[in-house]
Amino acid sequence: MTNSKPLFECGKLIPTVECLILYQDKVLLLKRSLTSSKFPGFYIGPGGHVDENEDYVTAAIREVYEETDVKVNSKSIIK
Repeated sequence: MTNSKPLFECGKLIPTVECLILYQDKVLLLKRSLTSSKFPGFYIGPGGHVDENEDYVTAAIREVYEETDVKVNSKSIIK
């Protein structure tokens, strides 16, 4: 038996998005800072928090642009 709790008892839920940018046979990943408090040095897809009153697709488009300067649109997103 584990000591796991129901998700609603674990604290505040913060909606986030994480994206994988695929181009031909390549995947764009970002390397986290070695001084980051969470997962230092790990490779991740661009992403972040979903802003209040923002849907997930809009958040994904915004986060990709903010973190990579790559412009994507909703038609290029596979959900």
